[in-house]
Order: sequence, then C-alpha cells, then structure tokens
Amino acid sequence: MNITNIPSHELLRLGISYVPQGRINFATLTVYENLQIGGSALKEKELIEQRIQAVYKRFPALKTKKDLLAYNLSGGEQQQLALGRALMYEPTLLLLDEPTLGLSPKLITKLFEILNQLREDGISPLIVEQNAKKAIELADHTYVLEQGRIALSGGRELQQHPQIKTVYLGGEI
Repeated sequence: MNITNIPSHELLRLGISYVPQGRINFATLTVYENLQIGGSALKEKELIEQRIQAVYKRFPALKTKKDLLAYNLSGGEQQQLALGRALMYEPTLLLLDEPTLGLSPKLITKLFEILNQLREDGISPLIVEQNAKKAIELADHTYVLEQGRIALSGGRELQQHPQIKTVYLGGEI
C-alpha cells in the first residue's frame, strides 16, 4: 500500500504513527498537555485519559513529570514523550526517524529495550537509524541504504555480511 499522499489523520486511522527525528515535542506545554495533543483526534475524553494512563504505565518517568514543561525533560525523557504521544492511537505500525539521535549510549540501550517491548506487544517499528548494530539486532528485516538506494537487504544474518561488519559495524562483532 502506498501511503505517500494519505493525510496524517487517515494514517492514524490505519494504525500508523510517526515519531520524527529530534524528539520533537511542544516545548512550552506540559508532559500531560503533549499527550493530550497526541490523542486530540480521539473524541472521547475518557478514552484519551485511558491512553494517557497507558503511556504513564509504559513510561513511569513521564507520570512523575506530567506537570513539567517538555523543555525541562532530559533527552531520554523527551524521546519517551515523543514515543508516548505517537502511542496514543495504539498503532500497529510505528515509524521512527533516527530515534537515538543525540542520546547517550545508556539511553540508546534503554530505547531499544522499549522498542523491543513495543514489538513484543504487537507494534511493528519501522526505523530509519544510523546505529546499524542496534537496528539489525532489533529488526526482523533490514535494508541498508547507500545514497538513497537499497544496497543490501535481509534478516539478522546481515550482521555476518562482510560489508555490514566492516563498513557499518566497525569490524568483528
């Protein structure tokens, strides 16, 4: 299915959510208000509140900081908020653009744990990511792009591909 010209609100109805690069949140709104905006197309206030509580359950740090403005959050918390907002529609497909950008190695590991849990919960992540090792470890299928074209594709066996090991993973794994 080509989704190129489908409006965002229709994509949400199809079960597709998007987390843009750079942890984009509404900086001058609270965590709670950001999540409300994430569910704004849901008409039932009770449903919005249920979804916010589900996000808080998945990301407890957000619950403790629900009244803070988004710009006061750490990088990892901002990424959790961006993810939480995308999860408000309970997507089946979650598109993520460079989710680890600017995160520390510890936070990158935590983020991939979260993405793996989402996968186990039935949400399929589609990730554009520079951290090839982590992405391949998580992925069921990987596409390696070079200058906008697919150079390689495959499953986890790509970790052993000579080009992947030397160019993208820094040698032996």
